[in-house]
Amino acid sequence: AWGYARAADRLGVDIIQNCEVTGIRTQNGRAVGVETTRGYIGAGRVALACAGNSSRVAAMAGLRLPIESHVLQAFVSEGLKPFIDCVATFGAGHFYISQSDKGGLVFGGDIDGYNSYAQRGNMPVIEDVCEGGMALMPRIGRVRLLRHWGGLMD
Repeated sequence: AWGYARAADRLGVDIIQNCEVTGIRTQNGRAVGVETTRGYIGAGRVALACAGNSSRVAAMAGLRLPIESHVLQAFVSEGLKPFIDCVATFGAGHFYISQSDKGGLVFGGDIDGYNSYAQRGNMPVIEDVCEGGMALMPRIGRVRLLRHWGGLMD
């Protein structure tokens, strides 16, 4: 994303961060500008480049996208001595794991089974992901989790 942002900036694109889109103005079936929490921005072209909220933002322009938004949770453990130098996946258990430079295990699994815009985890998915991880690597059951989060994906 940062590479795209730098290239866009070099081409004269104004990037405004921490500014919520509240509406899209259309005229004759074309987007002509964006309503934001900082005011209106007129534009010759409007691009939709948001993850997890694509269908909501597209609906502001009267478009219905054939996609769904789901929560995907991720987890980080306490730091451990290095033992994983790649991303390992376990398809049958809906589980993936890698190790960060600081030694923490970074892992996750399947998406929530329902459409949602909530950006928080839920216990059944936490249990399911940890169960998948322990099926692959039983010893990680002794590792302490430091944090987990949920993010939206389309």
